[in-house]
Amino acid sequence: MFGNCYVKRLPKENIISTLRRKKGYLQTAGLICPAGKREELTGLLARAGVVRITGAGNMSEDFCGEAHDGVYPLRRYTRIVNIE
Repeated sequence: MFGNCYVKRLPKENIISTLRRKKGYLQTAGLICPAGKREELTGLLARAGVVRITGAGNMSEDFCGEAHDGVYPLRRYTRIVNIE
């Protein structure tokens, strides 16, 4: 919510190597891709540490219990991944 927004085209071959270094900071990724590639790319983003994966047009929508800026109480012991 008041952090930096990093927007870039990222080829699937580079997703894990590029994003894994920022694992503790990753929050929302918006996918702009064909429906047939969504499942594969969602898996790669989740493995890279992204905690919320959605379509690019839905990135600002919120819901009860969503991943957000800040730390969940058990965040150090669990990993929450929200896939829409």
